[in-house]
Formats: sequence, structure tokens, C-alpha cells
Amino acid sequence: MSTLSLLLVPPAGIPLFAVQLAAGIAWEGRMWRRAPTPAHRHLFAGVGIFLVSFTIWLLDITRVACRPDNHLVTGHAVWHVLNAISITQLYWFYAASADTAQDTGSAAPA
Repeated sequence: MSTLSLLLVPPAGIPLFAVQLAAGIAWEGRMWRRAPTPAHRHLFAGVGIFLVSFTIWLLDITRVACRPDNHLVTGHAVWHVLNAISITQLYWFYAASADTAQDTGSAAPA
């Protein structure tokens, strides 16, 4: 939905992504309060790494910490690397959550 919005109405894509992200984090936080598991450490690590990458991206895009003469390491490049690590953490969280759901016999997404 946010990708389609970004294509059709470019200024709406980033805010829509932020709303989807906030809703997802709130949902997972609610699930964590109901039934915390050891796998949640991956969720918290992934969200924390994402927040660091987002901060670096903001500093880069607003030119607070931007060095135009440095084309090897940019804030945008660091943002990509940290997001890849964040996504890996989220994968480990959801993989462990699916394994736990199968072990307990509760419904888990396929």
C-alpha cells in the first residue's frame, strides 16, 4: 500500500510507511505484553537497529552529518547496511515465533 501511494502520490509514501511501521510495532508490543518469549529479543534488537539507521538517514538527508566529498561511506549507505541487519533480526524473531507456535499447537501463519 505505501509503495503504491509513493508511486501515485509521492509525498504520502513516507508518512504512510511511518503509520504502518508504528501500527506494526504497537501490535507486536501488545503481543509481547500478553506472552513474552525469548524470541522477542530479536524483535527489540531489530527495532533498535532500525531506529539507529533511521536517525542516520535523517542526519544525512537533512545534511546535518553529510559529507558530499565522501562517496565511499554515506549516511544512506550505512542506512542500507543497518536495515539489512535489522531485517535479519526480524526474520529470526518471526522464525522463532513460528517455531514456538507450531510447538504449542497454536495457529501460526504459514
